[in-house]
Amino acid sequence: AVIKTSPAGVDMSWLRRESLRQHYLDWRQKIWDHPSIGGRLPVWQQIVDASFAGYQSLPTAGAVVPTYGLEPDELRATLDSLKEQTYAFDVIVICLNEPKNQPLREAIDDYVTFANWQSGGRTQWHFIDLPTPGKRGAMAAGFTLLKRLGVEIIVNVDADTVADVDALANTVRTFLEDPTCHLITSDVEIKNIERNRLWGQWLVQWTFYRYKYANLRERAGQRRNVTCGSGPWLAILAQDLDEDFFDAFLNHEYGGVPVRPGDDRFITRVLNRRRLGTMLQPP
Repeated sequence: AVIKTSPAGVDMSWLRRESLRQHYLDWRQKIWDHPSIGGRLPVWQQIVDASFAGYQSLPTAGAVVPTYGLEPDELRATLDSLKEQTYAFDVIVICLNEPKNQPLREAIDDYVTFANWQSGGRTQWHFIDLPTPGKRGAMAAGFTLLKRLGVEIIVNVDADTVADVDALANTVRTFLEDPTCHLITSDVEIKNIERNRLWGQWLVQWTFYRYKYANLRERAGQRRNVTCGSGPWLAILAQDLDEDFFDAFLNHEYGGVPVRPGDDRFITRVLNRRRLGTMLQPP
């Protein structure tokens, strides 16, 4: 169910970013877990849908979460942030590419089972347990499943990313408003500086400011052709992921040696070479 026009006589101009977030939090606290909701659309979701009034149709969106090297609680924080998006994901795929991590495997299986029950079909949750390590293979597996399910916008979300509640809503709105845009990345902040050991805090703090400079100076200055989208939040159109893309993505070599890192930069470079718009979503 999607509200495609504003209710008659209702002024929707107040739906600014902060208002949207606050209404979402207020209504979710009061209604989301209330037993009388049943299968009805929560009021906060009606508010979000109304903010997209005027569009004839809204695109479907899916997330791929390549996962390795995390504690279960860290991954749950990421998945919770995806579950709580104001513009709901239609499909979320968790791809575990760490075969020997049994605790993480069990945590993902439990989370997906509960999330599918809780969503009541509103969001499909899938778990792909890969037999071999490798982030690119995990991303490709998730991309392939989402394309088969007909998802239109695909967001790669690194497993240690906690997304703002309206991250997807802002991303979708940018795609709708700018048809030339085929890739969107976003601002990233490091929030766990205090959790690192004293000897590592300097490096983490330096990385925090490096992200800020990269996003708000470099990528902002590159306008519609950023040189490297950021892996923590990298949104692309499923239509651009063709056989040539997957072949190049999985078989990327330099001097005959397989290239494993740089997956986000590679995707951005492919789209730039095709002269498609790639841009930073302002915070």
